[in-house]
Order: sequence, then C-alpha cells, then structure tokens
Amino acid sequence: MKKIILFDHKGKFDYTIDELLQLGIKIFCINSHSNIQERKDLEVHYVDYFDEPDKALKIIEELHNKHNFDGILCFSERSLTFVSHLCKNLNLNFQSIETIKNTRNKLRLKDLFIKNNVNTSKYISIDTEDKIEKSDVKLLKYPLVVKPSSGMGSMGVIRANNFEEVRNAVETVSEINKKYMTNLTENMKTTKNPIIIEEYVDGKEYVIETFSYKGDVHILSVGYKGYPVGPYFEETIYIAPAKLDSSTMELLYKNVIEGVKVAGIKNGAAHVEARINNLGIPYILEIGARIGGSGVSHFIVKETTGVNFLDLCLKVALEETIDIDKELFKSISKYACNYIVQIGEGGELLEVKGLKEIQHHPETYKTFFMESIGKIYYPSPKGSFFNGYPGFIFSTHNSYNEVVNYCDFLDKTIKLSFREI
Repeated sequence: MKKIILFDHKGKFDYTIDELLQLGIKIFCINSHSNIQERKDLEVHYVDYFDEPDKALKIIEELHNKHNFDGILCFSERSLTFVSHLCKNLNLNFQSIETIKNTRNKLRLKDLFIKNNVNTSKYISIDTEDKIEKSDVKLLKYPLVVKPSSGMGSMGVIRANNFEEVRNAVETVSEINKKYMTNLTENMKTTKNPIIIEEYVDGKEYVIETFSYKGDVHILSVGYKGYPVGPYFEETIYIAPAKLDSSTMELLYKNVIEGVKVAGIKNGAAHVEARINNLGIPYILEIGARIGGSGVSHFIVKETTGVNFLDLCLKVALEETIDIDKELFKSISKYACNYIVQIGEGGELLEVKGLKEIQHHPETYKTFFMESIGKIYYPSPKGSFFNGYPGFIFSTHNSYNEVVNYCDFLDKTIKLSFREI
C-alpha cells in the first residue's frame, strides 16, 4: 500500500480524505497545531512549519526516514511554498520551487502574463511599506482592485472607486501583509509582500480546473462563480458546467492554457480564476498550482465529467504513467454546485437553522460545517482579517435550472444566528 502525506488539509473537511482512501492508499496527515485533524483512521503529525520551517523540515525528514513516503499531496495554498522545498529535500515529486514562486506571487505571475501575451488586467504594484500617491495610479482606469500579492481566498481583495478608497484599501492590505502574510513568504524566502493595484474587470467570474501532463494542458471544467462587484469579493457559489457560448469558451480556453503554461505547471492540477467582460474578452485573475478548495474542485470535476481529479494528481505524485485519453474522456453530463454559507456581519456563531431540511433534499450531495457553535467569524475586512466561511453545501443536478432553483431554496432555508462582538 502506497504511503502518502496529505499536507495541511482542513481538519473537518472529510470529503477529500474519504475520496483518497477509496484509492487504496495510507494517509499520513501533517498539519500545523492550529489545524486539528480529528479522524482516528489516519496517522497525524503536528509540525510548526509556519513559525519554524527549518525545524519542521528536519522533523518531516525524520518521519520520511522512518516511513519511506511514496508521495505528497497538498491542496492548501498557504502551504505550497513550504511543501515545494520539502519535496526537493525528500526527492518527492511536486511542483518545482520556481513554479510555486510564480503562482504564490501574483505580481510575478502578472508580469509573466504580460511578457507572454496572456490577457490580464492593467496593474501597478507598490511595496507594503510605501505610501500610495495619486500619481502612482494616474494611468489606471477606475474602479480599481487592491490586493496582497501573496493572498488567498479573496483575503484583502478590495474594490476602490476613487483615490481616497485606494489609499484606505492600501492601508488595510498593508496591515494584512504585516500581520498574516509574512510567515507565508519570508520564511521560505520565495516572495516579498508587495501590494497590487489593478483595474477592475466588470464581468462574471469563472473558475477553470485544468490538469497538465508532460507539458500539455487539459481543461477539465469551467464553472461559474457569480458576479461579485465588491467591495470585498466574498465567494458565494460555484456552478459547473458554466453557460458560455462557443466563441467565448474558445477564447477562454486559449488564454487559460497559455496562462497555465506560462506559470510553469507541466504536470498536475491548476485552479484558474478569470473574469469575462461584456465584450466576451477573458482576463486571467490568478492561478493556483493545486486542486481548488481543499478538494472542492475534485467534487465538481468528478460529478460533472466522471474524471477522478484526485486520482490523476495522485498518479503524478507517485510518478506513475497516465493513459491520458482513457482518464480524461468520460461521458457524464450532470451539473454540480458548491454553495458557500455566508457570515454577513459576522460575530459569534450561535445557531444554524434549516440544516436538516437541506440534508433531506434529494439534490443535496453533502453538507459541511467547518466549525462548531461558538466560533467568532470576522467579515472582510474587520480587524484586517477574514477567517473563513462556516460551511459548504455540495449538490448535483440534471439541469442548470435545477441548480438555480436549488440555490434559491438554500437562500431561503439556511439561517445563521450570530452574537454581535
């Protein structure tokens, strides 16, 4: 039985673990002490790889000497930098340090896009310590979006409609960089913490899941992620397949494939976020060198296409040969949705209503609530820190209209109560 490290996986998101165990492997979870894994059927080790990366590398090397791991999987954006260094030390297959530098540093990636004619929004950057001047953005067209170069999960992404809002947003993102991004970048010395200021693309948002093998990029799924207009761009929905006309889809495919290649992803998953403006022109926002959402993207791909995304990534980790024609060309035509439970103004979570009714709905696949009652949720950008969504709801459907009706049902049914803090 192959022995696989599953690195920094969300402790209460069992779906991905269950899917991996079905592939007949032994899983060793390596998490930080802030990410508790409560399952008893896994071997779990806690290592402080954020605060003490050099010490963590030595501890995991000792574990490898004991267990002789066959591969490693990581779907956590915040841990990719550390894991790329770890895999180089352990001689395990993973995205290269250079590729992770490209994708974890959004400024570096946008620079690569421009050099290689991948369509992306116009932008500038400033250092975290710098103050923004009106002259800095004089060549950009409002509205603008301010964001940390090394962010994730829409953390610190703020729309600004005028210079005063730009200045306030830069102050907020600077605080986020100093408080929360330093240990994701400086410890592994792969990126600094610049701030990106880019033109807002007015259009619907899409997410594209790809799998690369031997340098060829294969698009597995295109999903719709709503029409967020700001100011904070919280994620709300993920529906696949998306409804796009053939000419727009062709342009999107071309841009995505080139973007993934430019990022340096030659083997493995990519999670690409894009917007399409009212002229049908796609703009790549960012690329993650991983399966998205700690495994959410696997659910979307598997339920809509029949392709086992996790199995493909496992084969890459194990350096196994892949029959790409056999693995990718399936014939399932279903719709799938990930509904993200919102926190509104946040506070201390007191109660969740409607969950039983949702769980008994025939189109519900599975519900996940990541934290127990009593957790305090901070909405963006309160305290310069957004600390996640309380839950996710997976569903499968026979038509796009079914998805729309189901989401309306969820909007009316699920009710969260918070105590103001």
